[in-house]
Amino acid sequence: MYLRGDVGKTRQPHYSRGIRQKLYKLATENHWAEKHRIFIGTKADVPGPYSEHLARSLFCPVMPGDGYAMRMEDAVLHGCLPIIIMDNTHAVFETIIDLDQFSIRIQEDALDERLPQILLAIAPEQIERMQRKLALVWHRFTWAHGALMEAAFKTAIADNLHKRRNASSQAERIPEAHPFQPLTHFPVHLDAMGTLMQALHSRIPDRPDTGGHGRVADRTDGQSEAAEGAPG
Repeated sequence: MYLRGDVGKTRQPHYSRGIRQKLYKLATENHWAEKHRIFIGTKADVPGPYSEHLARSLFCPVMPGDGYAMRMEDAVLHGCLPIIIMDNTHAVFETIIDLDQFSIRIQEDALDERLPQILLAIAPEQIERMQRKLALVWHRFTWAHGALMEAAFKTAIADNLHKRRNASSQAERIPEAHPFQPLTHFPVHLDAMGTLMQALHSRIPDRPDTGGHGRVADRTDGQSEAAEGAPG
C-alpha cells in the first residue's frame, strides 16, 4: 500500500478528519514499511518518482485532505486498487460507477494496527478480479476531451507501443494474461466528460411519467468496453 503526501504532521487535528494523521502514526509506530511494504508519509519519508510508485503499488488509500483530494484519480489511473477511508462521503463517480467491483471501503473507526492483516487476507484471485474490473473503467476517470488532449494521448500511446515493441528483455514485456495491457487507442468518448454526460442523459425521462434510467453502463459485469487495455 502506498500514500505519499500531506499526512498532517503540522496540521490541526481536524485536517483530513484526522485520518491521514492516524494512518501515518500507525504505519510509523508499527514499522509497516519494513514488515509489510506499506509506505505512508511525505516526500521526505518516501522519496522517489511518485507516478512510478503508484503504478507499482497494489493498494492506495483514498481519504480527505483539506476537502476534496485527487487520491481516487491518482490510484485508478495508475492501476492501483483504491482503499476508501472516509465515512458518509462518496468517492469520485461512486453514484455512477460500481466502485465496489474494484475498491475496498474501510470504516474510519476500523482503521487500526490490523490493517496489514486485513489486506493480506484478500485472496490473490479476488485481487486479480478487482484489477480486471478496474481495467474496464479506469479511462472514465481521465479528462481527455478536446483536440489538444486527444492528440497528446495519441502521441503518448504511439510512443509507449513503440517502446514495448522494442523492449530489450522479456522482463520488460507485459504477460498476455496480465490484467493491465498497453492501450492501442484511447476511448475519448468514454472519458470523465463522457461519463458525466451519460449520467446526465440517463436522468432524462423517455416520457413525462417515467423516471431516469439509473447508472451509467460501466460494464463491470465482465464485458469489455472500447478501451483495449489499461494503464501500464
